[in-house]
Amino acid sequence: MSVRFAWIAAVVQTGRTPEQFRTPAQCGGFRPVLMIQSFDDYEFDANKLELRRGGRPIKADRLLLRILRVLVRHPGDLVTKHEIVKEVWDDRAVSDNALSVSMARLRKLLGHERNRREMVLNVHGRGYRFMRPVTARDAALGPALASAAAGRVGTPFVGRARVIASLREALQDAAAGSGSLSVLAGEAGIGKTRVVEVLAREVSASGLPVAWGYCREVGDAPALWPLTQLVRDLIAKLGLDPAQLRPELRQILPDLHELPPLLDAHGCNGDTLASKHRIFDAIARVLTMAAERAPCLLILDDLHRADPASLEFLRYFVDELASTRTALFATLRSDEPLGPSFSYVLGHRNTRRVSLGRLSEDEVASYLGALIGEERPEQARALFMKSEGNPFFMTELARQIKDREAGATLEPLNLPYAALDLVRQRVEKLDAAARGALSLAAVIGRHFSLHVLQAITGRDTHTLMQNLDQALASGLVTAARDSATSFAFSHELLRATLYEGLSPAERRESHYRTAQALEQRIAAGEVWPAAELAYHYRSALPDGDARKAVRFCIQAAQDATRVYAYADGARFMRHARESLDLVDQPSPTLRVRLLLQQALLLRAHSSHEFEPLIREVISAARNQGCGVQLAYAGLLLGPYRGFPAASGSRAVLEEALSVLPEEDLGTRAAVEARLASIPPLAYHRDQARARLARAREQADRSQAPLALYNVRMAELYLTYGPGDRAQAADAMREIEQLCRTPGMSMTVQAVLLEAHRAVAALQDGELPSTYAALDRGLTRSKQLDADLHWLFQRMRALTRIHEGDGAGGTQQLMSLERPERSNRAFASDLLCAADALLVLQAPLRVPAASLQACLAADPDDPPNIWALKIRILCAAGMQSEASRQLAEVKSAELAQLPVDRDYLGTLGALTRAALALDARAYLEAIEPLLRPYAQYFATNIAFHCEGSVLQLLGLIAARLGRTGDAQQLLTEAITLSERRGLGASAAQARLELALCRAQRAI
Repeated sequence: MSVRFAWIAAVVQTGRTPEQFRTPAQCGGFRPVLMIQSFDDYEFDANKLELRRGGRPIKADRLLLRILRVLVRHPGDLVTKHEIVKEVWDDRAVSDNALSVSMARLRKLLGHERNRREMVLNVHGRGYRFMRPVTARDAALGPALASAAAGRVGTPFVGRARVIASLREALQDAAAGSGSLSVLAGEAGIGKTRVVEVLAREVSASGLPVAWGYCREVGDAPALWPLTQLVRDLIAKLGLDPAQLRPELRQILPDLHELPPLLDAHGCNGDTLASKHRIFDAIARVLTMAAERAPCLLILDDLHRADPASLEFLRYFVDELASTRTALFATLRSDEPLGPSFSYVLGHRNTRRVSLGRLSEDEVASYLGALIGEERPEQARALFMKSEGNPFFMTELARQIKDREAGATLEPLNLPYAALDLVRQRVEKLDAAARGALSLAAVIGRHFSLHVLQAITGRDTHTLMQNLDQALASGLVTAARDSATSFAFSHELLRATLYEGLSPAERRESHYRTAQALEQRIAAGEVWPAAELAYHYRSALPDGDARKAVRFCIQAAQDATRVYAYADGARFMRHARESLDLVDQPSPTLRVRLLLQQALLLRAHSSHEFEPLIREVISAARNQGCGVQLAYAGLLLGPYRGFPAASGSRAVLEEALSVLPEEDLGTRAAVEARLASIPPLAYHRDQARARLARAREQADRSQAPLALYNVRMAELYLTYGPGDRAQAADAMREIEQLCRTPGMSMTVQAVLLEAHRAVAALQDGELPSTYAALDRGLTRSKQLDADLHWLFQRMRALTRIHEGDGAGGTQQLMSLERPERSNRAFASDLLCAADALLVLQAPLRVPAASLQACLAADPDDPPNIWALKIRILCAAGMQSEASRQLAEVKSAELAQLPVDRDYLGTLGALTRAALALDARAYLEAIEPLLRPYAQYFATNIAFHCEGSVLQLLGLIAARLGRTGDAQQLLTEAITLSERRGLGASAAQARLELALCRAQRAI
């Protein structure tokens, strides 16, 4: 360990004694906290989680030491199981058995002897009691944590020892190379930000880097805003060389002009639209580069207000934290709803959940005593009763007590409104000019700058600073440490109180003036996000400039899309549409375009919101005769080949062709290519090829990226089946290049290529290639789309089953059953029914009506979905309906099916269904279609492997009475499956061979 790292670790690890540092100055003014508990011949250092006996450290599991820390804090008292789980396991679900086993191990560690030397007593059904007498010696708190001066000058800091200890432990682990995310959760006003401020001051004083990212309390912040602040802060504080930074950072830091336009590792220059994964990777690289130099403390404040893209980044970054020297702290309001991305983060193994509760009566009394310099028991009691232990309310009420006589009591108050009244009273103490300035600052936001406030108020700098000096002196506003012109309200409730004090007309006018001021700053060369101007111009409506509101909302949506923040982009597009309603004589075409853009963004983010909006697009496009928008809407209704399209998509595409101008070759080519790959042409190879050839000719003439993409995807799906792997690989490379074309921003499609590769690899019986494709898809889909990620997880579970890991794969597959099953794009209803009946052979936990709905015949179903439905119907015992649907395609027509990606899986499902239905005409028609592919396996995008083609040919031969051929084919099938590692297919073929031999013997 280097000398510098050793010093850093010594600073962060809080259990060192003062004698280990020569002077406080040598450790940056840092003075660690010492909490040593002694019992029998043991000493326990609660901060370092170190247990010593006779002065020698005892090697012990940290989990046991965390349990011991809870017990020795209350010697002789009953500590409930809930209290132990809350403090040791962060309130996660823990079985009684796990707690009992841990307690037994702790007793063994301490030398517990029943009836002789009892250390920990089990109080049956209630909890545990530490039985040995404990003495404690605490060193004086360092300056950052002293009870009367921990944070802001003159403001006591009490009652957070447990929380501070937990966060210090995270800092200690980060210094040792094991980073984590600590989420500090609690109600509004509970003091979350105050706690991390205390730790931040402590770490800053030691010389280590601390960076803050604030999630905006008001307004529409741009995507990745808190992470932009973190990156900018670290670049400035650590002096990172711009030449070392990834070009993708231009997407979120457009003011870094010094970034060189060099090729990155992926071969794309700085002007190319990078994928979301690469943008996230660029941000993560800055954060980890900082931690490579020294342990870092990164803080995300008010995470409950974070934009969806920032939460998606956390989902990406939390996996990497454990191998870095990064302590990431986040504050979270516990009563705010959380999305699925953050639910994943909160339950992650690298996440610590730290709950911040209200202060106890003793802690409130300590606070009041430290504030006024004497004990006032009666008033302390009244303060606790009226604040209910909420620190923000307590602080406001305590200000009143400080100025009263010792015997005075508080007037009856009803919280929380009473505390807000006290806030208003504090504001009223300012003169009118200062109140006016602060009210306008509240319009800007919790954080505001002097020059923007000056532009709004029209006051000179000297006068404005006099106004702010009053607010600073009263504690309403705090000044930024590293800037003379940046300020912030000390609490969001203060800002909200001032903002609500303005009339609606005053708010609209102030927002308009703020937006104009920001435009002036942009003209002067400053960089302001479009989202900021969009918020203020929109908030000024209907009195402001609606056209500018539309303009900046569209620009903000484009900015969000560039970093793949689709949820934010969809929200800004909705705001643009709402603002357009207030424009005189708005453009009908623009309205349709905005609707379409919002629908496109929702397709990538929220499938359940997408379809109603795209139907609105179709209606508006029809009314306005917008053929291009109608075509795009039709393309969006069924974008994933091999899955069911939304109802009516073919009709919309055909209608679009009828109104599209003949000269618009690009759009026409895209529509023609899509029609070639969906029913009815998806059942007629020659007709599909003819239409696809026409689309190819139009696309080549237009060279439009969207047309080339759709044509190439249709070719990949329709014509590159088994035996055409080289051509398919070339097509996929071309498609991936098209997806990276500026203006395309197609990420879902690029990820779905991994599903295509996985299907082809499984058909080839190449399990390593199958797993590799699925793992790439899992990695990319995790940051992109929850439904797509579910699809890849499901395919991976099925691959484990195909390989022969029945127990592990089945357990994983069962855990993926989706109670909501709402995503039509990936046919989750149908796939879950197939998994239950064909793989798990378990009863369906779906209402009969839902099952019938998802298995109903649909003329828009592609061949693989038609075959899968028949296969499921047979497994569900619904033979009559299966026979009816099978007859919809005559056996003679099967030879016309395109040899597409799903061809073998389609024939495999039909073979199994025809065997169940004894449909010999279909078996006779399928047999010659399968023979050319004897060395392949029958699977498609549904990923149910029906066995090797040899195996299916053997079953057909057996049913048609050729028992000798059947035995030979099944024997070869067993050998092929075993050689390729497909254990489930081999086992199934053995069983079928045994049945064939038994039947012949009979």
